[in-house]
Amino acid sequence: MTRLRQIGAFLRVDLIVFVRFWPISLFMVGMTTFYFLMLTRFAPVSMQREVTLVFIILAVLSVALLHFGQRVSLERTEQWSPFVRTLPVPTWAKLASRLILVLMAGTLAAALIMAAGTVRFGVVYDVRSVAVGIIAVPLAAMVFAPACACIGGWATPGGISPLTTVVFLAVTWSSGVWTAGRLPGPLAPVEFLLPVQAIRDAATAIAWAQWAQALPGLAVAVVWALPAYLLALRLNSVAEAV
Repeated sequence: MTRLRQIGAFLRVDLIVFVRFWPISLFMVGMTTFYFLMLTRFAPVSMQREVTLVFIILAVLSVALLHFGQRVSLERTEQWSPFVRTLPVPTWAKLASRLILVLMAGTLAAALIMAAGTVRFGVVYDVRSVAVGIIAVPLAAMVFAPACACIGGWATPGGISPLTTVVFLAVTWSSGVWTAGRLPGPLAPVEFLLPVQAIRDAATAIAWAQWAQALPGLAVAVVWALPAYLLALRLNSVAEAV
């Protein structure tokens, strides 16, 4: 119960920041929707549902880059940070509270993307499509949050913005949204190792209750998430000890 209260306390702080700086939060949530509207029109109609799912995953990445990347990096220089370091709260609890915020903001971004797809492109989402999107959000958060926490725990405040921008653009390019929903040719041999594709395949298989087909994607997701999580614990603990 103590840990749950600690997570809840840090989550309240994160929510206050999220609401107080609402222009940044609105931009973060809406940015991927803007890219979705700009790029999905080049994809074939038959692929628009699939492209929508990819953008839902990218929206979670965008949220994680801001809250686990930029915010963690900037907070290391704030005056209240030395006080936070003295609190008897494990690093994983602080990361867990922020993960909940990413799940909430990612769900909101996913809903905006699906609504935009219906209004702009006439995409019809059945129950299964909605289920795939719902499953994809936590999967994407579990994969991207640790990696973004590593970026935030390592990068300097002066370099965090260009670094997160490069990461976001690289992942979007590798997901195929720049090429009308099709994977770039040079990445075809390693498609099964890419995080966006792994999350997409696992979420789709789980929604269809195809557990055996979900295992490869889940395995790739674990390979991306677990080492990054362990490194994030170390980096953020070292940062707090400085």
